[in-house]
Amino acid sequence: MKRVAVISALLLGLGLSTIPSLPAHALPADEPMVIQAQTGTNQAVDIRYASKSPAAIVQTHSVNGSPAQSFTFANCDADGWCELKNTNSEMCLTVKGASTARGALVRQATCDQSTAQKWQRVNVASDVYNVKSVIGTNRWLSVRDKTAKNGSRLQVWTHSTSKSQQFRFVAAPDWRVSFTQQDETTKVATSLTDLSSLAGTWATDLVLTAKLKYGSTTMRTLTLTKKLSTIDSGGSFTWDLRDYGKWTITGMFRQGRTTVKSLATVKVGVSASEYVIAPITATMPVTMLTTSLWGAGSLRGTDQSIPVIVQMTRAGQWDWNKLPEGVHTLPYLSKKDGSARTGSIYLRGHLTPMKDYIKDLVSLNPASVIHLYVNDVETRMVQTLIYANKIPSANYTLSLLSDGGFSYRRFATTYTTADPSATHTQLVDEWNAAKAYAYRTGKVSPTMTTDAARNYVWAAIKSEPSARWWLTRPSLLIPATADSLTSFATAASTDSQVVSVAINTKLNAIKAAGDEALAEFQALYKFKDAYFATSTASGKKVMMFLGTRLTSELTFADYAAFTMKYYATTYDYYYKGHPATPTQFYPDKVAQLKALKIEDVDSSVPAELILFFNPTIYMSGYPSTTYISVSDPEMAKGLFGLTKAQGLASTSPSYSIMKWFMAPKSSYSGAIAALPGDFVVEFADAVAADKGYDIAMWTSMAKSITYYKLAGGTYQKVSG
Repeated sequence: MKRVAVISALLLGLGLSTIPSLPAHALPADEPMVIQAQTGTNQAVDIRYASKSPAAIVQTHSVNGSPAQSFTFANCDADGWCELKNTNSEMCLTVKGASTARGALVRQATCDQSTAQKWQRVNVASDVYNVKSVIGTNRWLSVRDKTAKNGSRLQVWTHSTSKSQQFRFVAAPDWRVSFTQQDETTKVATSLTDLSSLAGTWATDLVLTAKLKYGSTTMRTLTLTKKLSTIDSGGSFTWDLRDYGKWTITGMFRQGRTTVKSLATVKVGVSASEYVIAPITATMPVTMLTTSLWGAGSLRGTDQSIPVIVQMTRAGQWDWNKLPEGVHTLPYLSKKDGSARTGSIYLRGHLTPMKDYIKDLVSLNPASVIHLYVNDVETRMVQTLIYANKIPSANYTLSLLSDGGFSYRRFATTYTTADPSATHTQLVDEWNAAKAYAYRTGKVSPTMTTDAARNYVWAAIKSEPSARWWLTRPSLLIPATADSLTSFATAASTDSQVVSVAINTKLNAIKAAGDEALAEFQALYKFKDAYFATSTASGKKVMMFLGTRLTSELTFADYAAFTMKYYATTYDYYYKGHPATPTQFYPDKVAQLKALKIEDVDSSVPAELILFFNPTIYMSGYPSTTYISVSDPEMAKGLFGLTKAQGLASTSPSYSIMKWFMAPKSSYSGAIAALPGDFVVEFADAVAADKGYDIAMWTSMAKSITYYKLAGGTYQKVSG
């Protein structure tokens, strides 16, 4: 009903606008209103303590817009005689004992439509009214005290022109605020039920505080102050809570700096119908996941609407301040912990927050689907996060991401048996038995330890029709030499549940998605186009050394020194460390690179990405799958730490494209071991044929290279 009953303004500059008054005896509107006394300062008719009990005292009190001061004219007859009902208690203003005496008190009582509860508004000025009681012939609502103050009682009295009998009727504030999630985003539509009854009149600002808790600990807090004057006329605005989960929202209305109304706590669930959950470790799985966030085949869906919740061990690979929309840290960890550098052991030991978060998301929407992405080396997480959480089989999918060489080695170790198929059947049965245990007890089977679970990667995949195994080179599952595993492995490598992941293809898909997607990707990975800008400007070629964990780089200075002397000024030299041991955290490494005049490249950025955006750089370094990503085999130069025989024997990955292999002389025996020097450099056959030497000896102290050619079973010095 339109608020035609709203008239005038609050006293003392509260700012109500004046509207035309109703004529005497006109039927009043039944919308809630505040009955403001004209005597005293800023006083309104009030039910003491907001009581809902019969016989509660009716008094005046400072205007506060509370339900104790909200009344409606109800059950009006044709002559305008109505009940005055409090909207909070649903009880009526009543002349005590139906007394006709002057000074009879007014109290609250159960509405019964008796004469003691009949009142009529009578206009005495443009916006001022007397309120007449039907009892007696001359009884009017009156403030007992000459000047109204907090606690002044209401009575009936003989009519007079005193302000103690004069009242204004002002629309009661409707403080109700509701929250509705917008579609399946983290944005919440915040709606004021009746903005027009509040703005400027009762309040100037709405202050909201949203909290997301894990147990009793508040993990996320957001506070929003919204000026009512900036809210659209419909009374709604949007607030982004930024994370999915079980939120509680509290709030208050303020008039300037004064709080005039506190809102009750409201629970707001922010949920989606699908989630990507990704607790992942190591470099390659992170690269696989990250390059799958945009472009064709994006794991976020064609409209990029599926939220992604990530927990990483090598969090330094991302710039957590540049998360694309829809990608979130685990909110049950602090933002600091969620982006901290940790190891896989830490992640395994701290899965409980992720498990509990998944449980809470599903409780908000039991039909939601969990798309779980984990390293294949951490297959036990499937038991922990899905089975022990009792997620229905129709409500999850599994993707196990290759952890590199482990995937192929463990597959071979597990299935190199007399009957691989029989072994597989047994493993599937054991996996399903552990699954049943987890669903039954809510706990992971004691037999399913982290290491034991690694034997069940393929069994886990084949026990789940929706599961997928992401591998960069599925063919590496097949043994180099035919044996009992060959047939089984060949079938596995071409199985429909095996996904062949080509990082370059994914990177091209990101490029194809447009400049915005590419910019988001580069920002997330902290990627810099200017890594090699100086070399490009000077026209120099770039040689990038691929590092390994620093504990395995004790002889790096010799490897680098040989390379730099061998190629002389052909290249500018850069170093890209292992993500597990970022250079900037190791002062000795920083000093070593400075002494060698080698520029450092951010260790957290995968080398494959550097190659993608800089396809003309050359590489030497420690064993890595990165060499297979070069655009031209000529770009792969030296391999550190392996003999030529060891390097060429490797199939996971293959190092057949390397031009030379360098290892300590202690790795050799026979004629080579007898040669003077500290390190042996063995050249690829094509290089040896072209250069006229087969090996070189590097002497650390002298920093000298001596070349030898194998002739007649002995090594003959060529130069040096």
